[in-house]
Amino acid sequence: METMEQSVADTEFYMGESFGPDAEFLTPEALLTSAKAFTEGEELVKGDDALLGHIEVAKLSVYYVTLQRWDEIYGWATDNGVAWPIEGTKEEAYDEFARIYDEQDITHLREAQEGIDWFHDAVFGA
Repeated sequence: METMEQSVADTEFYMGESFGPDAEFLTPEALLTSAKAFTEGEELVKGDDALLGHIEVAKLSVYYVTLQRWDEIYGWATDNGVAWPIEGTKEEAYDEFARIYDEQDITHLREAQEGIDWFHDAVFGA
């Protein structure tokens, strides 16, 4: 939360009712820092399925954006020497997203009730 809050402040982003995955405050640095924090959090709660489930659902927000901007964010990490805290390939990261989506009985990803099939098309092209 602190990472995203600071990124909003740094970019002077107006946090309106809604925003897209390309919102100015969703910088590669903020997304990768957040992804790393979720990875560390998962390690800390191993063995506690309830807490792990909460962390997994929360990390979907970072994966949602990162998967849609994969090349940009991966390129930024490579160019800046930042360790990649997400699965090694876009396909593996999408599979992780879909696994959590299914296991947590999530029914839609946006108000318009788009689900996992819509997201697959958004990530990989229709």
